[in-house]
Amino acid sequence: MKTIRFSVFALLFVFFTSCSSDDDAPDVDTSMLTGEWNIEAFNYSGETTGNFEGIDISSNFDGIGENINATLSFNDDKTFNMAGSYDVRLSAEGLTEVVPIDNASSSGTWKIEGDYIITSQTIGQVQGQGVAGPQEGRMRISEVTQNRMVLIIDQESTTTQGGMEFTMKMDGKYVLTK
Repeated sequence: MKTIRFSVFALLFVFFTSCSSDDDAPDVDTSMLTGEWNIEAFNYSGETTGNFEGIDISSNFDGIGENINATLSFNDDKTFNMAGSYDVRLSAEGLTEVVPIDNASSSGTWKIEGDYIITSQTIGQVQGQGVAGPQEGRMRISEVTQNRMVLIIDQESTTTQGGMEFTMKMDGKYVLTK
């Protein structure tokens, strides 16, 4: 059971920033995005469903970032870099656990589609934690000024890990400051 619980927790981090909804909003001014941003806060909630050896599994979860020491840089050449550490206070079905994430990092390319920022891989990839490889990230930019940006997560993803197929639906938010 511990392996299943770890797998579910690991999957939460893999899908942390992937999104799936579309919007026909006007384009975002990319000059407002570039530079180094401090990740000030993040939170998310959702549901994971799956099947393991014929047994249906369903779990609701909530995650809140704590002790965040991480930055996210969007560069003029359309590359991004994220590095840092944080804790996630993860609650699922009556169980709450603080999960420390050290050496979270990701890098790749980014582009804007409408009011969405699309990254070539998920931001905050957990290195060495036994999770699946990079996936495209997609977040809606709900607010951006010279000193503050709010990114909204609205995702549904399916993955297979260790012979288990999981579908995750998640909503959440990043708050970034310069």
